[in-house]
Amino acid sequence: MTDRRAFTMKRVLKFLLLLSITVLIAGCKLAIIVVEGGEVQSDGSGVCSAGSICIVDVTDPDFAETFSAVPNDGWAFQKWNSGSGFFCGGSSEPFCHLSFAGHEESKEVAKMVASDETFYLMPVFKRISGYPPIVGGNKEWL
Repeated sequence: MTDRRAFTMKRVLKFLLLLSITVLIAGCKLAIIVVEGGEVQSDGSGVCSAGSICIVDVTDPDFAETFSAVPNDGWAFQKWNSGSGFFCGGSSEPFCHLSFAGHEESKEVAKMVASDETFYLMPVFKRISGYPPIVGGNKEWL
């Protein structure tokens, strides 16, 4: 085999290896959206702070994680936002446990994990009435 042909073959093998690794880590995504008033914490994914969108890659049918909505001072957790593709939608419990436990072998779970679909988790925090006002310039806001 010539040097040029060996070089081309190595490049093809590297490309195929990279492609197979990419396929193995492909999966659905969980977008944690925190607008204002607190953060979302979890042992596996860490902290997603106010003003952030944090992405969790779900690549394993054994996925299990609990997300906690933690309000800042002067704020209270109200509920998890609801809508199409939102998990824990409408729940007023500050903990959202997501798990495929008992369904790991399900074709639907395997299909969802293998997809490139994005799902959402979004806490809704509410400012506590009467908490010290926000002062800005010559105006005072509650």
